[in-house]
Amino acid sequence: MIGFDSTVGTGPDGKAYLYLFVRDAAATRINLPYALAEVCIARTLAGAPLAVRRDDATGTTEIDLSSAVRTPREPLVLKLDAAVPVQLNLSRQATATATSTWSHDPGFGPEMAIDGNPATRWASAAPRATLTQVFAAPAAVHLVQLAEYVDPGESDYRTGSFTVEANVNGQWQIVASGNGIGQSRFLSLPGPVMASALRINVVSRDQRPPSLWSFLAYAKGS
Repeated sequence: MIGFDSTVGTGPDGKAYLYLFVRDAAATRINLPYALAEVCIARTLAGAPLAVRRDDATGTTEIDLSSAVRTPREPLVLKLDAAVPVQLNLSRQATATATSTWSHDPGFGPEMAIDGNPATRWASAAPRATLTQVFAAPAAVHLVQLAEYVDPGESDYRTGSFTVEANVNGQWQIVASGNGIGQSRFLSLPGPVMASALRINVVSRDQRPPSLWSFLAYAKGS
């Protein structure tokens, strides 16, 4: 499943399950967008049930991890009875530009945020910047994945606020916005948006230039 350490496997009952690996030892809950997985039942690998709550307002399912028994230094493995829709990565064939790029190193260009490689990133040289991706052809975007870089010497992320805009019939319109991005954030759009391009406007919380590992757009696969 995109953006998560996971695998699909067959349980002892012969049924397919989604196995999710939670490596954050401090996490007490996780939220999965409906667009990523339609979760019906959640258990630990040992079979202990976990509370599941659907929130139609945000389009996410919350899984409560507070009762899960963990092994020190080992990931918590969740066994989910869930349907996992096929996702089509629109960014794979897109082209990217940015209003600002870290010029001291050519390895931080805008294309690094849409290449699908979690080890590469775009970096801005300014506290406000816009990153744009143009698709090979107009497509129905329904999910956007964001991931932000944090410097090892800093205690917090740099993004203060952001807006995501879609180019629909030659006009830009805001389809999502928020405060902060963090390690990983998924934006489920209210409905598929037929767009020829997508852009994110990022504003720093201070004067540190923002940097993104990922700015990826997805359509529902067949």
